[in-house]
Amino acid sequence: MKKVLLNVTLGFVFGLPAIFVFILAGEAFEVHGGSSTRELASGCLATALYLAYCEFWVAPRGVPGFGPKAPTVVATMTPLLMTIALFDRRAIVETCVPLFIAGLAGTLAGAYAAERAYGRHATGSQAAADRTRACRRMLLAGASMLVAAALLVALGVIPPVTADTSNFATPRRAAEGFWVVAGLNLLAAVPPSFAAMGRQGRGKYSSEILAFPAVLALLVGITILAPAIDFIGHGPGMHAAAALLFLCTGLNLLATMMLTAASIVAERTLPALDQRI
Repeated sequence: MKKVLLNVTLGFVFGLPAIFVFILAGEAFEVHGGSSTRELASGCLATALYLAYCEFWVAPRGVPGFGPKAPTVVATMTPLLMTIALFDRRAIVETCVPLFIAGLAGTLAGAYAAERAYGRHATGSQAAADRTRACRRMLLAGASMLVAAALLVALGVIPPVTADTSNFATPRRAAEGFWVVAGLNLLAAVPPSFAAMGRQGRGKYSSEILAFPAVLALLVGITILAPAIDFIGHGPGMHAAAALLFLCTGLNLLATMMLTAASIVAERTLPALDQRI
């Protein structure tokens, strides 16, 4: 029961930024003076993918049927539904319905993916030990990528941002925001680092341990895409900072993939190890 409540809470928390993912993705195709079909489609697609990833972490693993998944599906969708309820009534058909359908489809897809990906695979204790070492390497690789992204932001992005003199620049506010980005990346690197260096056991690789840093790394990677695109229009002096931000986005996404893969492999192979510990 405690695990269900924890996963429901995590699902609700992870669902809170869904509307920001929708807005950020839509900005890439924003049309001044109105909205475009591409803007809506990109926002809905990004929201669906984001909620699918969140539900993938919180849904019951390897459990068939919709019933056990219903609490986390509802929890993950609730923040988006609460936000949609605040939309202008004139936007219900144009925006709210497609956004709701995309969010629900993504959440259900994530729940189904959790059922399929975390199916138990019988394996010997030696094979389990080998895969556990592989999990540790993936966790350390993911944590290293997050630390590298934080250092790139601190050393390669913030200095030119503070010296940016373009008409669109807000150097002080932008620098403060990027310090937060660097700090969040370092924060996301802590749990996988401790999990990789700790004692073997399923708990070290559980969704409760790795879900938060994985989703946080994904959100940070999505967030810094917007300033990376904006900096291209700030003149040649900001092109290097834009390139570094694109690189940091890539590192964050790769780190997210590493943490996800480590959790999947560990959940499939650690039962044999747990029996020996």
